[in-house]
Amino acid sequence: MTESVLRAQKKQMHKKDQKADEREEKERIKKRKDVENEKRERERERRKKDKKDSGDQDSTEDSRTISDEELEQSKKIYEKSHLKKYIQQAPEIIREFISSKHLPQGSPASDMYSLGMVLYQILFKLEPFYERNMQPKKIMERISLSSENDQIIRPTFPNQRNISNEEGYNLQLLSAIEACWLELPEMRPNIKRMKTMVNSNLKSTGSGSLVDQMMKMMEEYTTNLEQLVKERTQQLEEAQQQADRLLKNMLPTSVAEDLKAGRPVLPQYYSNTTVLFSDIRGFTRIASTSTPIQVVSFLNDLFSGFDAIIAKHDAYKVETIGDAYMIVSGVPRENGNAHVQHIADIGLKMRSFVSNFKLAHKPDEIMMVRIGFHSGPVAAGVVGLAAPRYCLFGDTVNFASRMESSGVANKIQ
Repeated sequence: MTESVLRAQKKQMHKKDQKADEREEKERIKKRKDVENEKRERERERRKKDKKDSGDQDSTEDSRTISDEELEQSKKIYEKSHLKKYIQQAPEIIREFISSKHLPQGSPASDMYSLGMVLYQILFKLEPFYERNMQPKKIMERISLSSENDQIIRPTFPNQRNISNEEGYNLQLLSAIEACWLELPEMRPNIKRMKTMVNSNLKSTGSGSLVDQMMKMMEEYTTNLEQLVKERTQQLEEAQQQADRLLKNMLPTSVAEDLKAGRPVLPQYYSNTTVLFSDIRGFTRIASTSTPIQVVSFLNDLFSGFDAIIAKHDAYKVETIGDAYMIVSGVPRENGNAHVQHIADIGLKMRSFVSNFKLAHKPDEIMMVRIGFHSGPVAAGVVGLAAPRYCLFGDTVNFASRMESSGVANKIQ
């Protein structure tokens, strides 16, 4: 017999054994299921029997008639549990509730009345009116009486002779609690007074339980946080205002507002404008014989004067390059033909200002300015993202620059 035949026979025998094992396993599973089903069936029958027995007993009890006395007692129990929560309300609230059967909206004064009730329970660990054997409805009626009626009731303090030393709070606090229960709402103390009174008289405020200390710490933390937020908000507003001023110094106000609002600033064509250029005669010589700090200080003083002149006219300082100063009128706000007059007035005032200007480090130096301007159309727009600049383009700009460069010192052309 060959080896392949032997392997085939072994394989066939193995399959038979495997099938036999599977049949045995299925039989065991079936038997286990039958046992479980039988148990469930017995449990189901037992439950049905118990349910039937209890149903017969309930029907017997239900068939008994409830007496009038039991019904009245049930009503009293419900009324007591239902009305008990209202005995801590202020008299004016209870009156409205009794008359309309509707609980009205509270007020700060009525809240103070209820606060007195809460403090009473915290201090004495007793329910209000614990000593009175009265139904809640009757207590509510007595609470709602006017102060002139001798039947009016309020909670009473237990052991008043010993409370000052034994419990850690004094008669001043108890008087404040009694003030919370006054008939007239306007006579009751406010929350600030009660907070001060409680904090100064309750021992637990200083070093009480962990919860008391945590609550006090949270209150202090909240106060500090609110103050910190207020300070940071003020600093943010100041920084925002400073950034706005800087942006408006770099760009025209209308353009700056558009950029802040996220609106695109498109290039625009202006048909009626006047552009002015100016520079200082002999600036190169002055700069070569001065320190960098002196040059910066000199230009700052000079251009600050020019800026003050422009602020009084409808004009805009476009840019400064060294000692060169560029101004335009009619851009970005169009002003008809008034741009020529504005620029002419600015040029005359600039010349007068420079004539009287004295260098701090060269007081004998005679300052002279050269000015030129030209009227015509220009195109204007914002150039750049990192450091945006408002720039002018066109022949009018070139003509104005040539008028200045070809001009005579202390003259305007």
